[in-house]
Amino acid sequence: MNWSVIVFSWIWDRVLGDPRVSWHPVCLVGNLISYFENKWLGSADSAETKRRKGFYLLISVLTITTLIAGGLQWLLLAALDYAGLPPLIGWVLLGLGISMTLSIRSLGEAGREIEKLLQDNHLEEARIKVSWIVGRDTEQMDESDMTRATVETIAENITDGIIAPLFYGAIGGLAFAWFYRATNTLDSMVGYKNEKYMDFGRYSALWDDVMNYIPARITGVLLILVALFSLNRPIGAIKMWFRDAEKHPSPNSGIPESIVAGILEVQLGGQNFYGGVPSFRTQMGDPIEKLSHYHISEVIFLLEGVSFLGIVLFSFVGAMIY
Repeated sequence: MNWSVIVFSWIWDRVLGDPRVSWHPVCLVGNLISYFENKWLGSADSAETKRRKGFYLLISVLTITTLIAGGLQWLLLAALDYAGLPPLIGWVLLGLGISMTLSIRSLGEAGREIEKLLQDNHLEEARIKVSWIVGRDTEQMDESDMTRATVETIAENITDGIIAPLFYGAIGGLAFAWFYRATNTLDSMVGYKNEKYMDFGRYSALWDDVMNYIPARITGVLLILVALFSLNRPIGAIKMWFRDAEKHPSPNSGIPESIVAGILEVQLGGQNFYGGVPSFRTQMGDPIEKLSHYHISEVIFLLEGVSFLGIVLFSFVGAMIY
């Protein structure tokens, strides 16, 4: 694989975004997870049985996804070599495959759409759009609540939707990128700490924490660099990382969220509702500014800056490896 594959993946994401079609590979991975869940998860199972079946789910989904992605990469490069075609074609197509693990453009578009609705005071429509990107209840949210939900989601997904897939794609090409995306999809579908998934999704959630450990810390450094280059409160970002990141229930998500809170000088976290049940997340950052719709543009700027620095960094990593 060539380092330019990472660059092509970024270009493809900018061109195509994340099309909402049933044949998208993430949807296919989700269908695979649902198949095994319906087959194996029984409400009468003991906690130990659910954990064992959840482990089988993790291994099965990761193995199938990685074998398919790795096999496609091998077949593509072998076919191009056999046909005597330039390898550049393969690098462009592999970039397309990796771009489907990214969500740079789609995150930015979703955030800008919500910001515009809030700016125009279309709160009901904004609540619907926010519900598409978060799992919490949105029916009673005001502008500040919707802004917080959007900022938190974008901040967390700087790792999940940009840096982590680029990191693994740079190391191991299409197979590693999709190994990560399958991990993240498992966590988003079964990694909940509720009665249904507490045991069944235990290993998926733990493995997602392992896979995101290094990328989350790379994200933190890149966010601070963006703040430094844009003269946008890098000291506050560093302070919040060391003061507040560990307050988050996730060992990884707290890093980008706390840093974003420091850069924007806002407070994230607080009271959320899931299915009508209140859930209080420890707050991060100092409420120097009241959350408002324009903070969404500011976090999108950070997302764009981190994605650019990430491309530079991981293209260099790819060049060193290959």
